[in-house]
Amino acid sequence: MKRWVMGFATMCLLMQAVSVSEAGHQRSYCGHSHGYAPCGVQYVTQYQTVTRQVCEYVPVTTLVDVTVVECVPVTKTENRTECYYEQVVKTVPVKQTVYRAEYVKHKQKVAVCKPVTKMVEQTYTVCVPVTKTEKQTYQICVPVTKTEKQTYQVCVPVTKTEKQPYTVCVPVNKVVEQDVCSTIYETVPVTKCCAYTSYAPVTVSCAPACPPCGHSCGSVSTCYVPVQQQHCWTEYQCVAKQVVQKVRYNVCEYQHQVHHRDVTVCSYEYKTETRDVTVCSYEYKTETRDVTVCSYEHKVEKQKVPVCTYETVYEEQEYTVCVAKPHEETIQVQQCELVAKTRVVPYTYTVYQHVTKVVKQPCTSYQLVTKTVTECVPVVVAVPTAPSCGPVAVPGPCCY
Repeated sequence: MKRWVMGFATMCLLMQAVSVSEAGHQRSYCGHSHGYAPCGVQYVTQYQTVTRQVCEYVPVTTLVDVTVVECVPVTKTENRTECYYEQVVKTVPVKQTVYRAEYVKHKQKVAVCKPVTKMVEQTYTVCVPVTKTEKQTYQICVPVTKTEKQTYQVCVPVTKTEKQPYTVCVPVNKVVEQDVCSTIYETVPVTKCCAYTSYAPVTVSCAPACPPCGHSCGSVSTCYVPVQQQHCWTEYQCVAKQVVQKVRYNVCEYQHQVHHRDVTVCSYEYKTETRDVTVCSYEYKTETRDVTVCSYEHKVEKQKVPVCTYETVYEEQEYTVCVAKPHEETIQVQQCELVAKTRVVPYTYTVYQHVTKVVKQPCTSYQLVTKTVTECVPVVVAVPTAPSCGPVAVPGPCCY
């Protein structure tokens, strides 16, 4: 900005000086052809030092307090009651039926095919070759060469510069708030009851209807009578609970921006040209030659041929059959059972807390500052010239 202002001021002063000097030359021209010296004013260019005020923008960096929210993880540990199952292996006797293979021999009549060979007279036809010489006409393809004018197209490359748009992905940071579902386990008391039988002592006088006491009549004894009672106790169970928490995190998204650039594109133009081409064509010519031809004649002949036939004969054969018979066995089988148990386990989980902080960040701003500049400027000054009284040898008009 400063250089531009200085250049503009210098250009204005130079244009003013040129116009003034041209006016001075016009005034100093006498226009006479006599032998006297010219009279008038002479213009001289001088340089003066000028002081002026210039305004410019100066960057100023200051620290600004900015409030920032951070998500800080906090780890907590608590004891929770865990219910787990242990696997217990027990051996149990089991009866099962087992099938065992036993081999039994059986006799049975079986039809067997036995081969029988006989000589049989057969009549067959034989092809006998017979050779003959015959006249055969055939055609020959003779090549004939000719010169013809052929028009063809030539592909000429042409280069052009075009504006081509292209897309640029610009990253944009964005703070997104999202609900996060986490599972919390709580211990809940549960009351359980069970019934059991106990025996209570009862004093009974011995009577004829009470012989089990084992005493004589008129005596007193104590008997135990079964009594049904119920026992209740409290157990603690671990119950899962879903809790929704809000979490803020930074997400980087991309925006598409379209820019243009100069691309050199090569295209092709078709040009028609003519050239002489040698074309080969074919003509057919008929010729005759002697050819040996082989033909076949059929002849009947007889001969004896052995023919094999099969006859069915029944024979008694003994074979072994595998039969499965059931047997009952007792085997020891291991069975697995799950036994429920509880234990206290320390559980560590992380909770995110939002913490607000004040952070100093640099911030750059531009201020308008006035500055004093000293410059050297050309100035045209008019200086009067003294006229001379004597004649001067001047051949013609003034050439100033």
